[in-house]
Amino acid sequence: LSRITGFVRDTLLAIFFGFRVARPLRRLVSATEAIGRGHFKDVPLRRRRRKDEIGKLEQAFGDMAQRLQEADEHERLFLMRVSHELRTPLTAIRGHVEAMREGLTEDPDAEAASLEVVAVAAARLERLVGDVLDLAKLDAHRFTVLREEVDMGRLLDQAYATFGEEARRR
Repeated sequence: LSRITGFVRDTLLAIFFGFRVARPLRRLVSATEAIGRGHFKDVPLRRRRRKDEIGKLEQAFGDMAQRLQEADEHERLFLMRVSHELRTPLTAIRGHVEAMREGLTEDPDAEAASLEVVAVAAARLERLVGDVLDLAKLDAHRFTVLREEVDMGRLLDQAYATFGEEARRR
């Protein structure tokens, strides 16, 4: 009888400690699956409840999930900004081309000015695409920095020529 009682006691202790170890590991598996689906906010972890190695693992995993969430948010904001920056010269090009198509620029000087705006906007678009490619090179550690002077007066004149017509229309 004492052997059976000892066996039952040992079995119950094994089950108890097994669940004590298995439960946080199951939470880590669920958290891993959530992150794999891109759900960084839904990481089902309890943080700082345990002081053992499993608790440290949960803490480190939660910190990693938080950093992944922040990186995902930064990437989303970056893509929004890039798309906005790329649309700006496209809008200027489209506006001036439509004005020329509709015959709104019958004056040769106005048409030449519109063509200049289109050329400048296309060059800006080309620079922006180059900048995106440079960022990819930076990420691949194949990047060099070149410095150049910028004529701010000329830059402001180009901005006025590019967006002046759109500003007047609005």
